[in-house]
Amino acid sequence: EKWFGCQLSKHKSLTSPATGLELASKVLMPIIALRRAVEAYLQHRPELRQMDSERKSAEKAVQLLLSDLDEKKASATDLQGEVGRLQAEVAGFRRERDEKDELRAQIKDLQTLSSSLGTSLAAARSQTTALSQSNAACQAALRRQAARKRHYEQTLELELESQWVER
Repeated sequence: EKWFGCQLSKHKSLTSPATGLELASKVLMPIIALRRAVEAYLQHRPELRQMDSERKSAEKAVQLLLSDLDEKKASATDLQGEVGRLQAEVAGFRRERDEKDELRAQIKDLQTLSSSLGTSLAAARSQTTALSQSNAACQAALRRQAARKRHYEQTLELELESQWVER
């Protein structure tokens, strides 16, 4: 009866276990004498009941192991997904590290350039100061020369006037 119920619940046809052909009738008829003979036989052979019990226990263990295996497969799939996510994250961290290393190298280059520009600026300031001092000296020399020129021109004018007057 259990087998009929199981087959019908799965929408399978009822077939003879011996021939594999579909059963002509779905009506079950109890055969009491056969049942009693099987029970009497099993009473004389208790190891068969124990084997049946062991078989059922083994089937139950197999079902538990299969269930455990399915859970572990699902867990493994989840872990593979997590591993993939973590690998992608590590790759992202590596890219960030490489970018930071590149930025550090650029900063070092800029610092070197800045130092070089600072040295050049100091030299330019020194040259500017020297040029300013030279310019001031030149202007002072030009003023002295202009003053001498004026003095010479005045002296020359006076001499010309005195020669003019004498003539």
